This record gives sequence, structure tokens and C-alpha cells, in this order.
Amino acid sequence: MPDPTPSQETARLNSHHEFLVHLSNNHLLHPCIPLSSVHRIADIGTGTGIWLQDVAESLHHLGSFSHNHHSHHHPRRHSRQKKKPELVGFDLSAELFPKSEEDGPTKRMRFVVQDVTRPFGTEWRGRFDVVHVRGLQYFLRERDVKAVVENLGEILRPGGYLQWEEMDILDQWATPPTLAAQDTIQLLMREKLARGLTL
Repeated sequence: MPDPTPSQETARLNSHHEFLVHLSNNHLLHPCIPLSSVHRIADIGTGTGIWLQDVAESLHHLGSFSHNHHSHHHPRRHSRQKKKPELVGFDLSAELFPKSEEDGPTKRMRFVVQDVTRPFGTEWRGRFDVVHVRGLQYFLRERDVKAVVENLGEILRPGGYLQWEEMDILDQWATPPTLAAQDTIQLLMREKLARGLTL
């Protein structure tokens, strides 16, 4: 089977993002994170930047994230002017980054090529109030985890928040539970284990 094209991969990642946001009751940030302390946000493994785009849209309309019954799909106006947040997406490749000429929230964001297993540049040290990570377990090897955690800690400000979201790859199922679907899941699990990917 041929590898997906960039447009196909963009569509897949964006659809996956919408699914995960729905599972989290439309919370982009965990409710325990105080919004008043959030001004600089890093998104690790940003891919298409879809998570950051939703964050930027929410901040643009609300002046803050929504923690209770207001989702990023139903913004409410805020009368006070707030300082524009700094939103930075990091990824190993720039292939899926949004194009800079596009209109919309990406104009308020930066996208930077960065291997998270290697230290970040000094300009990023202690910079971010929130570092967001999602789905890295599918790409990290066991031996890289310690370095990645240390690198992410380096770019957090003192007292900042690391929000790391993962799914249990050993607890996957399909509906309907067809034989082909189960075979596919088992194949993916065997491949991850054979490559030394994290559980």
C-alpha cells in the first residue's frame, strides 16, 4: 500500500484531532490549568498545527480557554483586551505545517522544525507556560523517553504545565469486531513492539 499523500495525512490528522477533542469534552487544556497564567504555549509533534489553531481561535474569540460548558466551537465575546498569546508548534518535519499565506489563526502562530529527542535552542529555555504533547508514544523508542522528558522540562517556565496525552495502544478495539479489523490491530501492536516503541 502506498504511503499517504500530504493532503491525505493532513485530513487524517485533523479528523483524529476532532475525535480526541470530542472525547475530552471539548477541553483543549486540562481544567486544572489556570488560564490567567497561560500566555506562551508550545505544541510538540504539532503536525498540521490543528490543536494550536483551535487554541488560537478560542483565545481570539474568548480571551481565554473555556473550562466549563463553553467549547471552542461556541465562543463568547470578551470585552477586555488581552495580550496576544505566543503559540509555537514544533515537529520533526515541516511537511504538514500550515502555509504562512493562509488566512485565519495561523497568522498568530510560529512553526519550528525540532527533534524532541534533542535539546531545544537556548531561546526556548524556560519560555512556555504550557507544553502540550499528544500521540508521541507511536514514534518514541523506550531509550528516548528520558531525554524527551528532560528536554520538555527545559522549555517550561518554573511552575509551568506539561500536558501529555496518550492512548493505551494495548487496549485497542474495533466496531464491528471483524476478523480483518482485529488482525490489523494485532499487526500494528506487533510492529510497535518489534521496533521498540513505547507502550
